Amino acid sequence: ASGGPLVTTDRKAVPVGGFFEYAPYKGAFAPGRNWAAGWTIHSRLGYTGSCDPVAGISQTPDEVAGLRLDTKSRLDWNAFPTLFGYVYDVLRSTSASDFSAATCVLSNDANASVVDATTPTSGQVFYYLVRAQNSCGTGSLGFRSGGVERTGAGCP
Repeated sequence: ASGGPLVTTDRKAVPVGGFFEYAPYKGAFAPGRNWAAGWTIHSRLGYTGSCDPVAGISQTPDEVAGLRLDTKSRLDWNAFPTLFGYVYDVLRSTSASDFSAATCVLSNDANASVVDATTPTSGQVFYYLVRAQNSCGTGSLGFRSGGVERTGAGCP
């Protein structure tokens, strides 16, 4: 607006309070400085920053979303961008709350689906969790409804 703070304020001045800082470059991105890194969906999906400069990966993956049972034995989930070298582990447990001794149905595989040929015995139920990995490390198995991060067995 005419006469507003964006027109009348010295744009190089840093507002008081310590939250903002002067950026000596135009736009949001500069070598080694990215205002979107660490808190935006682009950052969480690995589009900004880098643990692997060639692959463009900036941090460990977020929890895997969209786990669904497409047939009696096929599980699918929402894949992270294949361009960035993500692999997945799929854990199976007979307890919804304990994956510490879970079976690894899939280990370090780039596919966003798996067929589990094992069938539960009569009266038994299988529970599944998926975690992603990239060059920055191993991602989360997700969070319980109370906000506590799930833990589970490691896969070879």
